[in-house]
Amino acid sequence: MYIMKKLALAAIILLLVGITFISVRSLFTHPKTYVVTEIIKGADFDYEMIKNIDSIPPPYPPDSSYQIGDIKTKEGNFVVYKLISKYRGRSKFSSRPVPLHDLLVLKVDDDEKIIDAFHYTLEWTDSPSLDLYKLNNSNAYLKNGMDIAGLDLINVNDGKKLEENAILDLKSKN
Repeated sequence: MYIMKKLALAAIILLLVGITFISVRSLFTHPKTYVVTEIIKGADFDYEMIKNIDSIPPPYPPDSSYQIGDIKTKEGNFVVYKLISKYRGRSKFSSRPVPLHDLLVLKVDDDEKIIDAFHYTLEWTDSPSLDLYKLNNSNAYLKNGMDIAGLDLINVNDGKKLEENAILDLKSKN
C-alpha cells in the first residue's frame, strides 16, 4: 500500500511538472499579434521617404518618441493599413526583456491583394534601413489571422528573411 501511494504521488508530480513545462513553453512560442492602428483610404507609400530613411532627421515625425515612428504615406489609389505589435523582447540596452513595438504597414488594392509592405521596429536606434523589411511575396492577400511569414519580408539591405511568429488581427483596433 505504501509503495502504491508513493507511485501515485510520483505520477501526480510528474503530471504537474509536465503541465508546467508545456505552459511555460507556450509563453515563448505564442505568436505576436499585429493590431490595426490606422486604415488610410486613397493612399500610397511615400517611396521617396522610404528610399531616404537613413537621412531623415530624427525624430520622425517630429512629435514621435522614436527615431522613425511611422512610414509616411501620400495620396494614392490604395488602402494602407498600419499595424503595431507590442511585445517584450531583447535590447542591447538591457539584460532583461523590454517592451518593444513593431510597425507593419500594408498597401492593399481593391481585391485585398497586398501590393507592398514594410516592417520596422520602432525602438531601433541604428541606421533605420538595417531593420527595414520589405514585401517579397506578390501573391499575398489580406485576411484576418494570416501569418506574416506569408509576406516573405526581406531586409532591404542584406536580403535576409524576417523570421517571426506573428499573425494579423484586423478586427481589433488599437
